Amino acid sequence: MKSTVLGLLLAAFLSSSVLSQSGSPSQSPEFDHTAVYVRDLQKSADFYDKLLGLEKIPEPFHDGRHVWYRIGAHTQLHVVLGATAAVQQDVNIHLAFRVAALADFVTRLDRMGIPYRKSVRSDGKTASVRPDGVHQIYFQDPDGYWIEVNDNAVNDNQVSQTAATSASDVSQQWVLTWSDEFNGSNGAPPDATKWVPVIGGNGFGNHELEYYTSRSQNVRQENGNLVIEALQEKFTGPDGVERNYTSARLKTAGKFSQQYGRFEARIKLPSGRGIWPAFWLLGDDIATAHWPACGEIDIMEAKGSEVSRNYGSLHGPGYSGGHALTTIYDLPHGQFGGDFHIFALEWEPQVVRFYVDGNLYATKTPSDLPAGTRWVYDHPFFVILNLAVGGDFPGNPDGTTVFPQRMLVDYVRVYSHK
Repeated sequence: MKSTVLGLLLAAFLSSSVLSQSGSPSQSPEFDHTAVYVRDLQKSADFYDKLLGLEKIPEPFHDGRHVWYRIGAHTQLHVVLGATAAVQQDVNIHLAFRVAALADFVTRLDRMGIPYRKSVRSDGKTASVRPDGVHQIYFQDPDGYWIEVNDNAVNDNQVSQTAATSASDVSQQWVLTWSDEFNGSNGAPPDATKWVPVIGGNGFGNHELEYYTSRSQNVRQENGNLVIEALQEKFTGPDGVERNYTSARLKTAGKFSQQYGRFEARIKLPSGRGIWPAFWLLGDDIATAHWPACGEIDIMEAKGSEVSRNYGSLHGPGYSGGHALTTIYDLPHGQFGGDFHIFALEWEPQVVRFYVDGNLYATKTPSDLPAGTRWVYDHPFFVILNLAVGGDFPGNPDGTTVFPQRMLVDYVRVYSHK
């Protein structure tokens, strides 16, 4: 096994010198790294570290599944936990290159009729983004060998700097405890071991206009993302409730909840008057304490008519609804629907911090509460993703609102303190 891996690495390096010279000078790929997939990360890490004397370097993922080593001045070895899945996907090893402009490289692939994807496990033709901010795609050579292409990929010294400043230094403070990357096959429902679909159209206390369903028209995995799609259609639910809009709402209640930690999601938002996307947490004692005593934390809440604005809020007894503790974050450039953005919450005893794209914009503690009210963020909360239509917060759709509207979720990740 060891000699086979080393042989593949050698072949990869030799192949890279040929491939890196292809194309025009401005677009010639530069060899970046080789990746191998292993069954036992610690055993393999010890092998490369001790037996071969390779130098371990900082890596950008920080989820317990990756180790990176320096092989040469500009060459890296990426060891990934997941040999079984890799064999099933025929990606037990792959090459990685960096190019000056990924968009130009993708245009060349299109021109040559070469298919590509954002992940070796999905079919989306949209570049994915690593935790360190590097955009990447994958394609196969004529022999089926996987090749990864990174846009302005950082070198091993820059990785630690980028990751350290990205997402509030996740690497140094947090360890992944739960996640969904939404890499199921196109059209597949959300993972039933992680999510519970909410069914109904009773307005949810906010005079919302949609009926939430579990139909694939409203919620599905597609191209490496979760799609929650709001439709304008006449719909009658099994309870006889009639609505003119449908959408979806998912929760992890009964599947996963956590007290304290970092909760983050990478989301591309919909837009339009009356469109109301949200990524939020709700106290798992809601059945007994009821709302708002159970507590609610809105990590991402947006009005579709305010395309560059996010609302981060705390709801509790005596400060809920229109009187919640809310801070607004305005995107410096562009719109939340123009690209994916990372919405995150760091929650510790007696403090919560709100982030957008790694930018801290609000810190709340018990001292911020109205006099005589309680801090109720001291027990487990579960995760909710939903796309509402109409209601008290965004107002109702009008003639300018275009349907369908989609909320795309690249991932949801939850961490605990190291």
